[in-house]
Amino acid sequence: MASLSEYDFSCPVCHEIFKNPILLSCSHSFCKECLQQFWRTKKTQECPVCRRRSSKHYPPVNLALKNLCESFLKERNERRSSGSEEICSLHSEKLKLFCLEDKQLVCVVCMNSQKHVNHTFRPIDEVIPSYKEELNTALKSLQKKLKHNERMKGEFEKTVEHIKSQAEHTERQIKQQFEKLHQFLRDEEEATITALREEEEQKKQMMKEKLEEMNRHISALSHTIKDTEEMMKASDVCFLKEFPVSMERVQISSQPDPQTPSGALIHVPRYLGNLPFRVWKKMQDIVQNKEGESEGEINGAGIESEGEEGTGSDGSEEALDRARIGAADEEGEQISTEEIDMWTEETSDREGVLMTGSGPTSAQGPTPPRRNPKRNRHPPIKLSLESQVVKLESDLQKIERGRKVWLKAKNKRSSRALHAP
Repeated sequence: MASLSEYDFSCPVCHEIFKNPILLSCSHSFCKECLQQFWRTKKTQECPVCRRRSSKHYPPVNLALKNLCESFLKERNERRSSGSEEICSLHSEKLKLFCLEDKQLVCVVCMNSQKHVNHTFRPIDEVIPSYKEELNTALKSLQKKLKHNERMKGEFEKTVEHIKSQAEHTERQIKQQFEKLHQFLRDEEEATITALREEEEQKKQMMKEKLEEMNRHISALSHTIKDTEEMMKASDVCFLKEFPVSMERVQISSQPDPQTPSGALIHVPRYLGNLPFRVWKKMQDIVQNKEGESEGEINGAGIESEGEEGTGSDGSEEALDRARIGAADEEGEQISTEEIDMWTEETSDREGVLMTGSGPTSAQGPTPPRRNPKRNRHPPIKLSLESQVVKLESDLQKIERGRKVWLKAKNKRSSRALHAP
């Protein structure tokens, strides 16, 4: 038993002495409570070490290991609680002094040896208070770190729930936008949601790994604190004998405080930013093929054919597109698409103009697509080239007004944010 260390009796999950150890089919042993808690977080019953799936739902108790752990704990407690004075292994004298330079117990003969020339010695009872105070200070620091880690664990758990909530909320928004499109867009909806789910699983897996790391860190700190507290209660000789090792262990455990990892949350704009416009661009070739059958007519499709990419240098088309999907400022506020659509419809009614299809591309640039609830209800209307040019000029004016409305709303929102308490 003396040749075995505490590591040989430590659970790989909690890093403490085994409590009611159970044996898996892969020959790895764990505390019963640790394994059950690990399995509750997994979909399959696998080994925490080798990831091999367990063939039994209720693994047997490892009686041999359980008895060894109990004997080890009993022997360790007896050794620590013993008040007998230690004997010098070199001179068979009682250890009565403490060398301040080497930080070890010595006997009277050791004090006069060549090894301790010009060293300073103190009686054991004189050095005990100062070293206990030093270790107690380090212990308090570890206790604060443990509390901080527990708080961070709670924050990580909340982050996991927030990621799930974000994913659900984003999925609802994606579905709401895809419902406004043609059945052709269902494939795009499925592809976008799949990408979202992959990122959700990636981010959740990242946070789960952080939580597992945090659990291991907390277990290690708890174990160090527990052992240090037990050593504080031991006899003076035993305390001083184990003090250097314990102090080194405490200092090793004092690692930097964990922080919430960057990029942990789902990048929502990746899925919602300009979504209708991006999908519309993918549909453009199909729409143009249909428009080729009735060139020069307004066919009620609600999408106007676009010329060479990059036309319209004034940026008004991009402004209307941003206004349609809602632009998010730094605080995450949005201009609702319903407000922009309502403004567009009111402007069209006021001017007596209703876009119902697409005409030939003019030199002044393409017109963004409009959703028309009355599509295909009226027969196509022949438009002369002159009337089409007039209509395009009118549309460009409406786009510019839409851009001004959007900029005004954004500036108003920024002003409120600056004056907010």
